[in-house]
Amino acid sequence: MVQKLDRREFLQAASAAAAVYALAACKPQTVEVEKEVTRVVEKVVEATPVPTSPEPITANINMALNRGDIGDAGEPGCSGAVNSYYMNYMMFAALVRLTDKLEIEPDLADTWSVSDDGTVYTFKLKPDLKWSDGSPLTAHDFEWSIKRNLDPKMWCGGQFWQLVDIKGSRAYYTGENTDPDSVAVKAIDDLTLQVETETPAGYFIQVCTLPAFMAVPKASVDKALEINQEGRPQDWWKPPLGIYSGPFMPVEWITDLRVYFEANPYYAHGKPLIDKLNIHMIQNTATVMAAYEVGELDMVDLPETEYLRVIGDEELLADMVTSKELGVQHLVWDMGVPATEDPRVRQAFACAIDKDTLMNDVLPGVGSPAYQFLAPGLIGYNPEIGQELRYDPDKARKLLSDGGFPNPADFPEMLINYGAGSTLYQTMFEAIQAMVQDALKIKVTLVPGDQTSLGVKLADMRYKQPLVWRQFWGADYPDPHNFMVVLYTCPPPQAAVWETPERVLCNPKFDELVWQAAAETDNTKRAELYRLCEQQLVVENPFVIPLYYPTRHRLIKPYLKNVVIIPQSFVMIRETTTIEK
Repeated sequence: MVQKLDRREFLQAASAAAAVYALAACKPQTVEVEKEVTRVVEKVVEATPVPTSPEPITANINMALNRGDIGDAGEPGCSGAVNSYYMNYMMFAALVRLTDKLEIEPDLADTWSVSDDGTVYTFKLKPDLKWSDGSPLTAHDFEWSIKRNLDPKMWCGGQFWQLVDIKGSRAYYTGENTDPDSVAVKAIDDLTLQVETETPAGYFIQVCTLPAFMAVPKASVDKALEINQEGRPQDWWKPPLGIYSGPFMPVEWITDLRVYFEANPYYAHGKPLIDKLNIHMIQNTATVMAAYEVGELDMVDLPETEYLRVIGDEELLADMVTSKELGVQHLVWDMGVPATEDPRVRQAFACAIDKDTLMNDVLPGVGSPAYQFLAPGLIGYNPEIGQELRYDPDKARKLLSDGGFPNPADFPEMLINYGAGSTLYQTMFEAIQAMVQDALKIKVTLVPGDQTSLGVKLADMRYKQPLVWRQFWGADYPDPHNFMVVLYTCPPPQAAVWETPERVLCNPKFDELVWQAAAETDNTKRAELYRLCEQQLVVENPFVIPLYYPTRHRLIKPYLKNVVIIPQSFVMIRETTTIEK
């Protein structure tokens, strides 16, 4: 092998050779002198380290993705929750993306414009976009992907709720129109995508950050279909079939254990500074903390059970990064029960819960008390809403009496279904149970799973006695429309829930306000409309009882730089994230 010398190494060898020649200057030139020169040069070269390739910059993080819904939801067209969103955003890019300040910035789109009437969005893509294998990525890929995600025959059900604003989407998804060209998504040319909405929608550009608006590779889907031949492109998004448009490419994917990524050299924002990203899915919290503390992990979600220890440890506390989450933990009333038909009864229950004590003493560090459904940071958030339903035992008892139960003993046994498997929820709802029983003097029973303590299925008890259940809602996109319309507007006529109409929440006044706000493009007017929505949903005819806005704590090593934390439970490793040790 020929050893190449850089300038410094060459000068070292030349100096050594010059010294030998100087010693031999007064002597006749001989073969021995030449051999000595050669020997000295070879010795210098031998002692010079051979340059090696730098070690790849590798980040090791832990995320409890195996507790969520990854599985088939690694496919953007099947995704619908925070855990799967995270994986989608690592592998694929959408038209636009969110910053840590919840502002919209370009992703694969370079620019976009909106028509004067607010219904036509024209996206200009960045030139020379490529998939991770180097093949061209164009506006035609976006058109094909979006229509595929809306197809009613999509193997996982499609993404109608993310695409419902697009003109023609409802008729196509319900089968009224079977022509995909009837959906108003069109590639004008390789760099231009046009999307038309049914009506003006002030939030639509934020919807365009969702996985349903990601371009997916038709080549990978087709290969998977050839292999499976059952109409289901199984695991096309995993290696070795997948090709990608996002910042990272998975190279190893072991279900429920780990996913190892490498940087995508063709990413539109430039190849990420992190060469390798290893996502571990360790479930045991003690193991997670031990691995972080010895330096095997660079970032972890802080387990709730470790919060008090960490804030008492100066070294760990310095690594703790806290962010407010764009979500709300709340209780939902089961409608159709005579005992809770009067809204004053539901108001009484809200006034019996001491949310300040819950957050400050029972569950420190978990979040901040919530009195309205919309989280801080959203258009329409108003801290004054719901204050009339703060903790007040005397007021709670009067409301219960005015609502038809002057004798609390006449009130039926109250059920709270909070979901099993969480120490946090067990602790919280035991505290809520004690608060309500103490304030209202009624019997409250906790139902952690699918059946009551007597072995009776919860489904058989519903609509026969008072029941609330725990519901968490986190923003899919940072707009109040996402909070209001998905859960609490009256279901469309074709919804299966109408088979038992007594179970359906329909507040015509609330629905009218929600749809007015959806079509409004002036944010000042939208904020006022959502304030009126909140009055209906939380105060006047309450269907929900807000409990708290969650706070997320993470431990991040100080050498892991430029991590992007988006207040939707997302902590993003992006192109500028790096490690500086």
